[in-house]
Amino acid sequence: MHLSSLLAQAAFLGLVVFSKRSLASLVYTRPATPNAQLELQLASTINDTNFIIPGGSPFFYMEDPTGDPFTIGSISMTPNPCQIGINCSIEVRGGFATDLPSLDLDLEIDINPPGGQSIEKIVVSKDNACDWLKVKQIYREACPPKKGFASLNMEMVLARGWVKEGIYSLDLKLISGDKQLTHIGARIKLVDYGPNLNATTANVETA
Repeated sequence: MHLSSLLAQAAFLGLVVFSKRSLASLVYTRPATPNAQLELQLASTINDTNFIIPGGSPFFYMEDPTGDPFTIGSISMTPNPCQIGINCSIEVRGGFATDLPSLDLDLEIDINPPGGQSIEKIVVSKDNACDWLKVKQIYREACPPKKGFASLNMEMVLARGWVKEGIYSLDLKLISGDKQLTHIGARIKLVDYGPNLNATTANVETA
């Protein structure tokens, strides 16, 4: 299912919209002269913890990442927390063990609105991840990625009037062919603070 079909599904159920190819403003800036020192710096971000992912975002491993072909060093989210009415950027920094012939994703999102209403679910199966994110590597910007360190960037368009308040539980797998690269999840509480408020001026309650 492509993003256009997902948007049409039940007026998107107010879901976080991952905009296709609207990612030009994202976080990671490739240096003018790539060098070994930068690659070593990126390497130092790779972590060997179990389910905690550095970076301060709400993302975590859904299963033991030992031996994953994609090793995550950090995940950052701006702003943090995300809020309705402001686009939210996510950057995943890590390393791929091999060149990839393809990059796909499986995604499930459970939306639990306030007031104990029934949970809504959206499922995306084996969609082309290159339509959802932008891949930047030291010597190239292309998807699917090659072996080495990479920055994967996504932007969530949280349009007021389309995205519902509630707790969003995300379950995301990156896959290539029949091989799972990594399996992560997050639990994000989205609140609409109104056009004149944000998470720094409002009383923020995390999920």
